[in-house]
Amino acid sequence: MTTEDQAAAHRATLERLGADGGPLTAQSKTATAQNPEWFNVRRGEPRPDRRQLHTEILARFIESHPEVRKDTGSHMYHNMPNPNGALQTNLPA
Repeated sequence: MTTEDQAAAHRATLERLGADGGPLTAQSKTATAQNPEWFNVRRGEPRPDRRQLHTEILARFIESHPEVRKDTGSHMYHNMPNPNGALQTNLPA
């Protein structure tokens, strides 16, 4: 099996596991977002301790990797139709 075949098989497995009702969805009983110790499940928000932990992890990562961009804007990387209906690929500048 080639690397491309392995990657395709892995993608197919992840897609199957991430499909509605699968174990990799945010609604799965084993999902982090369903753990009441970490998330207010009703609101779908992390609890303060969890939010603080994520903030600290991100700060440590950014501090140790100064080359990482720190802007918070979003980018679309997938094929998107242009006004003429043709597909184009948007890449970050």
